Amino acid sequence: MSLHSLPLTQYMPMFLRAAWTTLWLTFAVYASVFVVGTAVAIARFNRAKKLFFIPTSVYVEVIRNVPALVVLYLVYFGMPQFGLLLDNYDAGILVLTIVIAAYLGESLRGFLEEIPVGQWEASHSLGLGPTAVMFRVILPQVIRNAWPTLVNYLMIVLFATSLLSVIDVRELTNIAGFVNDETFRPVPSFLYALVLYVVISSILQLLAAGLYVIVDPQRIAARRRRKWDSALS
Repeated sequence: MSLHSLPLTQYMPMFLRAAWTTLWLTFAVYASVFVVGTAVAIARFNRAKKLFFIPTSVYVEVIRNVPALVVLYLVYFGMPQFGLLLDNYDAGILVLTIVIAAYLGESLRGFLEEIPVGQWEASHSLGLGPTAVMFRVILPQVIRNAWPTLVNYLMIVLFATSLLSVIDVRELTNIAGFVNDETFRPVPSFLYALVLYVVISSILQLLAAGLYVIVDPQRIAARRRRKWDSALS
């Protein structure tokens, strides 16, 4: 058999458990990244509120100029020096949230700034307060417009979980390395991880495509009408 004689069937349960760990880590990190990233975007958008704008600006600039691995080592190995003990999973979720939310926040801020001024003025003229305008009028539009970007960040989170292998989080890359160390067979060890990453990412993208129909049904309907009209013409 080619590819360095594949099987390694005795390790399949480990790979499947690692795939599940990778999946739930992805969901946990992405949920926190979305919340923190949205808050950062709003704080950076409202430049007049210096109390929020300045700290979030410093946070974004620092994080975007530091490798994620350095932040991971600093949190995981450095925080215990100050009496703050986190296990490897909690530290991993915290660090990936801190790092990726900075980038997502900047992306969402760009979409916020693309909302026409008339949307804000019309909402205020209806008597809505600033919080209601943001969460009931503006953010739903931002999410619809930014959907492809949000899906891209979901993929970024998925693949960023591989960084946690260095602190012994038992996700796919970590297990692939463990199997390679046990068997000295890198090709099948990492090929199985590759296949599972492809399966997980494909499932997540299909899920995102299904959710998009709920998030923006009007745009989907318009796109289908255009396709139908072009087919008839």
